[in-house]
Amino acid sequence: AQNHVYYPSSVGTCVRKQWFQRMVPIPFPDYMLKTFFAGDLWQDHMVDHILTELAEKYDEIEIMPEKTIVLTFDHPTANRLIYISGRIDDYVSVKLPDGSRKAVPIEVKTYSRAVKYLKESKPYNRDQLLCYAVALNSWFGYLLYIDKQHSPHHDNDKMTKTFKEVFTYNDWKELKSRIIHLDDCLMNEQLPIAEAKLKPN
Repeated sequence: AQNHVYYPSSVGTCVRKQWFQRMVPIPFPDYMLKTFFAGDLWQDHMVDHILTELAEKYDEIEIMPEKTIVLTFDHPTANRLIYISGRIDDYVSVKLPDGSRKAVPIEVKTYSRAVKYLKESKPYNRDQLLCYAVALNSWFGYLLYIDKQHSPHHDNDKMTKTFKEVFTYNDWKELKSRIIHLDDCLMNEQLPIAEAKLKPN
């Protein structure tokens, strides 16, 4: 049953990589887990600082608490459900002109190089954000990249880069197709076709 549960942070990555991670899992060494934990603390601190500044600047924006999500859909040919389960760490509620509010996901990523060299968002980050946007029924959101050298004392405009991502139902349909393909390969213990071979030259 575990093979039928997928995670927003990984659904957009290489299908073969996901297959190997599930079929031949390799545990992380303790020292790497400590590094990840320290990185998460740093990112949380930076995100809190940036979002707080945003909320203080715009009265229409309200920072929302983290939210657990579960998306389900039927496998098109097999009698089973496929689940996408995860947690939205950062999203805001925006007050619209008519007085209603709209939930908008914000996915934050650290970037190892200077963000000024980042020309567009990463596809696998977009797929993660897509899951959150579908769960919130917003169909758009923001990817915020933070330079690893960033600190609250630096200019946010130079150390961060934001991409607004607008999604369609076709984007969601394509992502579900990739997940279904991975699910079939896991169930049949069959290695997925290398995605690079499917792309035109």
